[in-house]
Amino acid sequence: MGEDAERDLENALTSRITETLWELGLGFSFVRRQVTVTLRRR
Repeated sequence: MGEDAERDLENALTSRITETLWELGLGFSFVRRQVTVTLRRR
């Protein structure tokens, strides 16, 4: 997948996530476009 295609996919997903959060109403937020999530095992 080229960089342009990856950017287009990211933009489309971000737009859809934003629309969904607006539909859900108050209490939901979109922190930022890309965030690192670190999981640790118990």
